[in-house]
Amino acid sequence: MVVPADNQEAYDPFLQAVQAQLSDLPVDFQVLLQADFGPDLPTQEEAADRIASETGAAAVVWCDFTQQDRTLLYLAVPEIERVIERRLEGSGSGGISESLGIIVRTSIETILRGQAKDLYADKQEPTAKEDVQTKPPPSEKEDVATATDRVHTSRFSLKMALALEMFSKQTPIIPGGTIILDAHLAGRWHAVAGYTLFPSTTGTAAQVELTLVRYAFGLGLAYVHGIGRFDLGAMASVGFESAVEIINASKANMLIDKKSHEFGISLIPCVSIGYRITSQLKIFADMGVDVRLNKVNYILSDFDQNSSVVLATWRARPVVRLGIAIGSF
Repeated sequence: MVVPADNQEAYDPFLQAVQAQLSDLPVDFQVLLQADFGPDLPTQEEAADRIASETGAAAVVWCDFTQQDRTLLYLAVPEIERVIERRLEGSGSGGISESLGIIVRTSIETILRGQAKDLYADKQEPTAKEDVQTKPPPSEKEDVATATDRVHTSRFSLKMALALEMFSKQTPIIPGGTIILDAHLAGRWHAVAGYTLFPSTTGTAAQVELTLVRYAFGLGLAYVHGIGRFDLGAMASVGFESAVEIINASKANMLIDKKSHEFGISLIPCVSIGYRITSQLKIFADMGVDVRLNKVNYILSDFDQNSSVVLATWRARPVVRLGIAIGSF
C-alpha cells in the first residue's frame, strides 16, 4: 500500500482496517511511504506501475481522501494492466475505514483466485471477516467500480553483460562484451537495443592465421513478467554483424577469399531470467541462439587454385549473456 508522506494521519485508520482484513490471507502486506507520489491520477498510476514492477506486487493500493463528499480507492493490478477505481460516499478515512478494508480484502481474494478480470467485469460487493461489520453505514454506499488503462511512460535501464558465443569448431567459445539499452514501452513490453564486441576469433590453415575482430548491433522486442523479485522474459531481435580481418601468412602466394559477404544478419530468439537486488539494480542471464541468415566461411587459396577452409562459422550459434542492469532513469 502506498501512503503519501504528507498525508500519513489520514491513512492510519485505513491501514489498521486493511491489516486486520488481510491478516489471515497468504499475502505479504507492505506499506510504502512515498514523498512524491504525484498530484494527479495519471502521475499516481505511473508511480504505482513503477512500484509494482520493482517489487513484484500483485496489487498496489492507495486512496484519495481529498474529496469533500466521497472517498476514492484505487487498486493497480499488473496482471490485468488496469487501475481499478472504487468510489464510496463520505469523506475522511476514519468513518469509512472498515468498508475500505473490506473492499481491499475482497479484491485481493479475487486476485488470489486468479480472477482479477472480475474486478472490473462486474460490481464487487464487499464481504468481510466474521469479526468485522459487513454492512457499511447508509451514507457510505459503494459506487460502481470502474477500470482505466494504465498510463505508461518509457523508462530506461542500462544492461552490461559478458557474452559467451559458440562461434565455430575451431574456436568453441568466444567471449565478448555487451551493452544493452532497455526501454519500457507499455504493460510488460520492452524495446531493446544492444552492441556487442568480440575482441578476436582465430582460425588457422596451411601456416596462415586469420583473426577476426567482430562487432554486432541488435534491435529487439521483449516480454517480461515479474514474479516477486524475479523477472522472466522472452525476447526476439534482429542482429547486424561485421568483422575486421587480420591476416598473418608465412607464404606470400596465398590469399584469403570469402564465400559470402563479411556483413551478416541474424535472428536471435532468447529467454531471460533476472533477480532484482534493489529497485535500481538487477542481475540477469540471457540464453538464446544467434541464427545467421547468411553463413560466412573464410577460405585460403593459392595461385594453383588449391584452397582450404581457414575458419568455418556455424549458422546457429548458442549465446549466453550474464550481467547486471542499472535503472530506471
